[in-house]
Amino acid sequence: MSNVLESYIQQFAKLTGGYYEFISTYGRAWTPKPNPDWLKLGRAKMCYENAGRIALQREDLIYVEGVALRLIPVPHAWLVTLDGDVIDPTWQSPETCQYFGLAFKRDYLAQNILTTETWGIMGEFVPDDLIENPLPAMHPLFVREKAINTAE
Repeated sequence: MSNVLESYIQQFAKLTGGYYEFISTYGRAWTPKPNPDWLKLGRAKMCYENAGRIALQREDLIYVEGVALRLIPVPHAWLVTLDGDVIDPTWQSPETCQYFGLAFKRDYLAQNILTTETWGIMGEFVPDDLIENPLPAMHPLFVREKAINTAE
C-alpha cells in the first residue's frame, strides 16, 4: 500500500512535470501514525495554516508539504516528528493515509509566510527559489540522497 502514492506521483510527474516532478525528485514517503492525544485538529481544508502554526511554535515538529492520500491524492501539509512520524493537524486518522513530501526548515517557512503573506510554501506551484536551489530550504534531517545528487 505504501507504494501507491509514490507511484501516482511518479506517473503524474511524467505527464505534467512541474509540481509533481519536484515532489517526486525531492520528496520522500513518511510514516503515518495515529495523532497524539495533545493535538487539537485545525479547520478542514486549512492544512497549510494548521501545520504552519504548530511548526512555528514547536521546535520538535517539522513542517512538510507534498501529496497525501486519504480517498484521493491531494496537495497537503502536515508535520513530522524528529523520527519522521506523521502528525496531521487537519485530518483524523492519519495512520490510514499515505504521505509523500518535503520537510522544510522553520526559518524558510517563516520567511515565506512573511514574504508571500500566505500560509504554505508550494500549494501546487513550486516557487522559483526552490526550483533553482531547493537544498537550503529543506530540513537537513530529511534530505534524500537523490535530492542532493539532483541539486548538484
